[in-house]
Amino acid sequence: MSKSTLRCFLLTPTGRGAIAVISAFGEQAVSHIEAMFESATGKRLSEAGDESILYGRWRSTREDVIIAKRANRVEIHCHGGQAAPTAILDSLVAAGFTLQDLHQAAQDWFGNEWQASLAIALGLASTAKTAELLLNQFQLA
Repeated sequence: MSKSTLRCFLLTPTGRGAIAVISAFGEQAVSHIEAMFESATGKRLSEAGDESILYGRWRSTREDVIIAKRANRVEIHCHGGQAAPTAILDSLVAAGFTLQDLHQAAQDWFGNEWQASLAIALGLASTAKTAELLLNQFQLA
């Protein structure tokens, strides 16, 4: 995967849920997302340090969001369900991001099929015991 390529994907499972998380990354992801996000405090995403969290609104939808700026990606936390994450993903694609499904993103992220499959299964684990077993396997992979 080229670092200059903008990518995004829905990190949480589709369907009903309180919160959805969208992950976006690429060399210019921060500047693109900054243009689509209005911070409640007026702080610019580009001025925030890594591991910063900002609250505000997604400009095109007026959706309340929390932005988590990570060292190598940006996470957009919004209301769950279908409408909010779909609208935000659509605006990212319109801004030049490539939408990936979770499996494609995991393969790009982890580099091998085994870790990608374990990461996806971990995210879908329905019990703490299942998550513990999968995490142990992931750490051994």
